[in-house]
Amino acid sequence: MTSPTENPTKYCTKCENDLPQSEFYPNPKAPGRFLSWCKKCRKKDVVRQRQDPAFRARVAAQQKARREADPEAARRRARVLYLRNQEKNRARSSAYYWANRDRILAGRRQTAAAKRAERDNP
Repeated sequence: MTSPTENPTKYCTKCENDLPQSEFYPNPKAPGRFLSWCKKCRKKDVVRQRQDPAFRARVAAQQKARREADPEAARRRARVLYLRNQEKNRARSSAYYWANRDRILAGRRQTAAAKRAERDNP
């Protein structure tokens, strides 16, 4: 027989099921405790929210206010993100370039020709 501490369960208030605690995200505001919705219900809600235009507009406004309130902190966050993903971004850029090399070079030639024409015929 197993003790209650070996396989603790928790009740999901959204789907109304008793599930193992491993099916719940930890609550960041209360260490040692868990959110009231299971992972599956929480993921569905996040997808629904992100598709809602009003939600997206509200988040964009909050992010803009945060950046404007402390632009130096925003620059620091952007720099950390850039440095953390630098290799991944370089690999993605390189893969894109080689997959679209002909189109990119044609665009560059076209831009250079337009600039030469503008420079020669003011």
